Amino acid sequence: MSGTWTAPAATNARHGHASASPSASPSVMSDPIIDQDDLFSALTVMPFSSDPNSSFELRDMVTVAASYFERTMLGDAEEMIQEAIAGGYTQTDALVLNRRIQGARAEANGSLVDADAPATTTDRAISAVHHQFTIPLPGIELQSDTIRQAVLDSENDIRAHRLQSALDATLNALSRAPRFLPLHIRLAELRVAAGDPGGAEVTLNLLRTCLAMADDDTDWLMLSMRVMLDSNDTGSHTQLARSLLNHRGTMQLEPFVPESIERAIEHDPANALELANDYYALKPMDPYVQSLRLRATAAAAIDDAISAVFRADVRRDMASDLLYLRSAIAFADGRDAWIEWLECATARLEQSSDGATFDRMLAKGRRFMPAAQFALSAAIVRLTLQDWEGALTFLEPWGELPTRETSDARDMLVAACARAFALRAYAPIESIAAFSRAVGQAVVIDVRPFAESCSLFRRSIAADALMAELVEVARDTGQSDIAISHLQTLRDRMPEHLEIRTGLATLQVAAGRISEGVRELRYIAERYEQAGNFERMVEAMRHMSDAVPNNHEIKAMLIDSYIQRGIPDEATRELGLLGNIYQQRGRFLDASGAYVRGAEIAATTGDTPRAIELFERAVAANPDDVAVRHAAVAFFIMNGSIDRASLQLWEIVRVALQEDDPDEAVAALHQLIALAPNDASAYHKLGEVLTSLGEYAQAERVYRRLAVFTVDDPVLIAKQAALAALADDRLRSTSTR
Repeated sequence: MSGTWTAPAATNARHGHASASPSASPSVMSDPIIDQDDLFSALTVMPFSSDPNSSFELRDMVTVAASYFERTMLGDAEEMIQEAIAGGYTQTDALVLNRRIQGARAEANGSLVDADAPATTTDRAISAVHHQFTIPLPGIELQSDTIRQAVLDSENDIRAHRLQSALDATLNALSRAPRFLPLHIRLAELRVAAGDPGGAEVTLNLLRTCLAMADDDTDWLMLSMRVMLDSNDTGSHTQLARSLLNHRGTMQLEPFVPESIERAIEHDPANALELANDYYALKPMDPYVQSLRLRATAAAAIDDAISAVFRADVRRDMASDLLYLRSAIAFADGRDAWIEWLECATARLEQSSDGATFDRMLAKGRRFMPAAQFALSAAIVRLTLQDWEGALTFLEPWGELPTRETSDARDMLVAACARAFALRAYAPIESIAAFSRAVGQAVVIDVRPFAESCSLFRRSIAADALMAELVEVARDTGQSDIAISHLQTLRDRMPEHLEIRTGLATLQVAAGRISEGVRELRYIAERYEQAGNFERMVEAMRHMSDAVPNNHEIKAMLIDSYIQRGIPDEATRELGLLGNIYQQRGRFLDASGAYVRGAEIAATTGDTPRAIELFERAVAANPDDVAVRHAAVAFFIMNGSIDRASLQLWEIVRVALQEDDPDEAVAALHQLIALAPNDASAYHKLGEVLTSLGEYAQAERVYRRLAVFTVDDPVLIAKQAALAALADDRLRSTSTR
């Protein structure tokens, strides 16, 4: 077999497996004197008929259409391929090219058509086997330039989906090198891809006969074809992977090797582990190869080996099922390590939601931890997958929570939370009792840090967060009374845990049991104050204020309490609310007083916007209260708000004249002139008031000051003349007497 590439000897024997090649075609084997050269010649024959699919003209049209498509000339490509199909050419390469063109046009037009989805059985065959072509052909480097070029042409046609052209190029190469065995494999591969598995079988059977006559063991080279012809042939998959690993450099490892390992993990774990270890030795840094090895180890190895490999190789960015088994193994290091890895696993699982893959690791995890903790971790997995019923099933051993003497308090909290979250989605009313139980676990002093940092459930399981969920469920289901009953029992058992009392008070107020709720809130505020937690104290007092929005007595008490404790912001807030209550009840004087008091506190603390707002509300509530307006004037002047101060002074003048209090009006006008010395209107008004009082000389002096900056004002001149006449009349009258 001069010039023929010879395969390396198969090494299946070291693995204890023999090749299982299909038998040769009976019609071939029945002729014992068949000539080997005739056989090789027979392998190159490609039958054609008068069918349009055999038309070279139509096939050339497909080639031209493919060329147009590669140059993105979609219109020309579509026209040419449609003409070929209309002419009766229905081979796979034409159908696939037509689909690709239609997909490209749909994408260009913004269509929602899925251009990547195979449309026909033939298309699906192409999708399944295209990536399994043996490229490059083993031994091609030993062939002549002519053969290498012909093979290169066929491979270019394969990449462009021009399968019929690839067949032509392959037959051309075979006619020149019929003893180059890999070319016959290429011919069989193309026949499978072109939808002719029967022709591929004939080619392979003839080739086997030739090999048998030549005493040449090259059966391993045809394993890829056996896999293509029967995708369910797991044995061939495994043999192919082993052959590829044993003949490295002659054929491409991917995708055969990883696919075979994945298949063997389910059907032949021992072989899967052996293949995965060999593959890992070649690519130890490849994350996918690492993952395959870990899964194969989990499927086939004993516990000690699994533990060693997983401890060494599992990283936090790996798949969720691997992280889960790592968490089970970590249980031996303590609950902190177990929970930490389980948090990683559930976080990844939530992103991928690959429940089927995850389930395969559950049974493995059972062997590395106690039954109760295994059930708990499995329940959390089901919960993450939103399998509420499955989660509750796993939690059955935790139905009656164990005592702290027999179980870790953190495990008890996790179990209680898992049950509550599952029931909230599955049976909301039943979740009320479960949340109450979870709160009771979360408030335990030595569990609090864990509860506040745990992220197993992607939401907080701190006591106040659980209480908030309980309150929400009670409201949503209309079962506040049931929730109150549970929380009262919990409060009586653990009276010093204020989160419990806070949730209880919230539900009592919402259910209209105001006095009970306020009593709880007052107790809560006092205890927080004693503990020095003023933020929580204020929160409780504000809750109390919201519970009785129209009770001015309680608000007055809260205001005094805030002032005594030096919490001015809350005092100001409550004074504003108290003013609103008084105003709604028509007690405008009281309303104005509350607003002014709040404004003064705000001014003292430097909260100018709030002070301005409250002063404006005060004068609006009782617009004729001169004292309130004077307080506002003083504040506005102090803060440089001259325009606002002047506006209030004019209002004082209005009220004073309305109530026949000219002295008040004169004082306000003098203050206006002091604030705005060039305000002519204030001078005129002051002159008028003084005149009405008979103070002609003072009025005349006012107008004289005004004349300094309003020269030649005829009104002013007239007023001065009138005042002079009045002054003369008064003087004469006095002289006569």
